Amino acid sequence: MSKPKVLFIDDEERIVRSLTMQFRASYKVKGVTDPTEALKLISNDHYHVVVSDQRMPNMQGTELLKQVRNISPLSLGILLTGYADLPAVIGAINEGEIFRYLTKPWDTDEINRVLEKATNIALQMEPFRTLETIPAANQIIGPHIMVVDEDPAIHEAIASQFEGKYIVHWAPNLDTAFNILNTNDIALAITDLMLEGEEITPILGTLKQYNPNILTIVLTKLKDSNIIINLINQAQVFRYLPKPIHPALLNKSVIAATERYTQLCNVPIFAKRHEVEKLAEETITPKKTSGFLQLLRTRFAKANNTIATAA
Repeated sequence: MSKPKVLFIDDEERIVRSLTMQFRASYKVKGVTDPTEALKLISNDHYHVVVSDQRMPNMQGTELLKQVRNISPLSLGILLTGYADLPAVIGAINEGEIFRYLTKPWDTDEINRVLEKATNIALQMEPFRTLETIPAANQIIGPHIMVVDEDPAIHEAIASQFEGKYIVHWAPNLDTAFNILNTNDIALAITDLMLEGEEITPILGTLKQYNPNILTIVLTKLKDSNIIINLINQAQVFRYLPKPIHPALLNKSVIAATERYTQLCNVPIFAKRHEVEKLAEETITPKKTSGFLQLLRTRFAKANNTIATAA
């Protein structure tokens, strides 16, 4: 079996040289300093994983990885950058839909682990590279959406915007969110990052871990680069949108999310590209959050056992 192909792009030659030397024993590696050259390579050959810097003279890494997704949808994108500025992190979600966000100087063990996981996932998806675009399901009423927000006006605005298209549920607190998840097949969660006084990234990460088909759109006023990086690495959020609601932007994001949900349901292997890092128990400190996570784990463990028994 041939080695997975990994492409490194960074405008600094020394970094490209260091990365290619570090990984040439494990992968078939190529390194370039010009994003335009990288796109030409990807157009002519399949690379399982593309690792890009963010700040480059001719093209930002988020724009490059967006174009990579258009050319090669099953290539996994990783942003490796020394800058955690807010626009870059948000762009990594909304434009690049990246697999991981790593920082320079990189941790050798971390980048080794991430590349191993990414290439393994890409190899599993490779048989589907020639698959045609999967059409949306023929439904009069679309998938279920759960709005997780304490503000009833947010739920009312979203429910009104999508009336007749999707079934919209409202969860003003964690208990209600769990009950909705327990009784409905939720395709998309539109959620704030703060709920009942707690930042809920651990919940979104656990939800993704136990049900990778559920997609998440974060709709929030919170602007913190480190939290958003965690949303990429730990929760694989689909989109990050600011409050107040921009209806056109939300509509575009919801349509894209429901199309992706249909694809994940029809070709389950594609959910692999949304795998998340498992949270260490010691990082989950708030009592309410910990209890909710335990309920989620129990709920999805029962569901998985039911599926296994039926099979």
